[in-house]
Amino acid sequence: MPELPEVETVRRTLETLIVGKTIAHVDLYYSKMVQGDFLAFVQHLKNQTIQAISRYGKYLFFDLQVGYLVSHLRMEGRYYFYTSTTEKSKHVHTIFRFTDGSELHYHDTRKFGTMEWIQPSEYDSYLENHSLGKEPFLLDDDSLYLYECIHRSKRPIKAILLDQAVLTGLGNIYVDEVLFLAKVHPSTKACDLAKYETLLLTQASKAVLKKAIDLGGTTIRSYVSSLGVTGRFQNELFVHQRVHQPCLICHTPIIKTKVATRGTYLCPSCQGIREKSLRVIGLTGGIASGKSLVESMLIEAGVVVIDADFIYKQLTKIGSVLYNDIVSEFGSSILLDNQAIDFKALGKIVFQDSSKRVRLNQLSHPQVRDEIIRYLQEQKANHSLFVVSVPLLYEAKYEDLFDQILVVSATETDQINRLMHRNQFSKEEAILRIQAQDSLADKVAKADVVIDNHGSRLKTKRQVKQWLDTVRGNYHG
Repeated sequence: MPELPEVETVRRTLETLIVGKTIAHVDLYYSKMVQGDFLAFVQHLKNQTIQAISRYGKYLFFDLQVGYLVSHLRMEGRYYFYTSTTEKSKHVHTIFRFTDGSELHYHDTRKFGTMEWIQPSEYDSYLENHSLGKEPFLLDDDSLYLYECIHRSKRPIKAILLDQAVLTGLGNIYVDEVLFLAKVHPSTKACDLAKYETLLLTQASKAVLKKAIDLGGTTIRSYVSSLGVTGRFQNELFVHQRVHQPCLICHTPIIKTKVATRGTYLCPSCQGIREKSLRVIGLTGGIASGKSLVESMLIEAGVVVIDADFIYKQLTKIGSVLYNDIVSEFGSSILLDNQAIDFKALGKIVFQDSSKRVRLNQLSHPQVRDEIIRYLQEQKANHSLFVVSVPLLYEAKYEDLFDQILVVSATETDQINRLMHRNQFSKEEAILRIQAQDSLADKVAKADVVIDNHGSRLKTKRQVKQWLDTVRGNYHG
């Protein structure tokens, strides 16, 4: 079956051949492929000029002066264009004859393809009535559309990605490739995916489809373009139809299995199967609110904690990309004698000038985010619960990465006293640092769970234990 990239290739090719042409008449040889009244269909198309050709999922929309001709190629549908009158072949069921003498033949061996004419006002309802979900291209990389559609479902993720009512345009080949890129086993229950994994699936869907379109689709199945276009994406496949061949990433042999009744290819190493839900929790709070204390309690309880500050320090080592970007932006005055970044000097600059602070965040936040995801992808086969400590979680707009966000709270007096004692700040400096972040009250208002760190260490520890017992029970019980 032609999938979205093949249909897009057909659309682009037809666009160069027939846009601007006027239909003199239509010869219909198999009326059952027309949805609705076939006589009215023929009459609606007569004398109409094709103004544009668009696509939604696997549907082609021929934009006419009045209404749309909607075409779905199904299993074997093909279009053949001829510059002059050409004899009808056996499996041609519709011929569009243009006023300039050229012709467009619709060929369909199995007669599964469909056509119909719709009013302009019926376009949106047509998509809805045919249960067409969003196209991946319509989604931002940080869109939670997929997560919101599937996070309660127990269906295998492959079955969901094949469901056109969720994401339209993905077929079997492309779903295998998407799951490989996102390092997700095809049989994983949708509800067991972490939120960030659904983001990776959205991004992978867009990347795979874009590359396939750029390469003209694939030609490894029976569908071959009739318009002189040869798909080359089959030369770029990571897993599909590569059974027993080494994975191009880890060299483990690719295996073939069956998921959702479909032949499925995967790398058993890169796409390890798991028995439990994967959950990633964000931990944040105000400066000096007690995040480090809560981190230590979680580590003591056996939780894997990823420290964004540590990642930032690793990413700013001498000679790194981020190091070079920061030095280029802020100059050599922020360097120590050994050429390492003097974070105290850098901090003094950015906390006194909000525009410089914004610029530093623009440089660092995307790289820290990518590194967090890279670590999660590497370690998710070994653990089912991660806590990621990010002081500027909301400021960096990392909310979409986490299944739950935990905020550590304290009074402003606590924060000021701790900064004065811990960092030897004056009261004025402490207040300046506190005010440089989003207000703690705003973070508390957005939080899923709040740990109140105003009081004794024992009180805080009890809250952490209570939360941890709950989250482990919910996700792993």
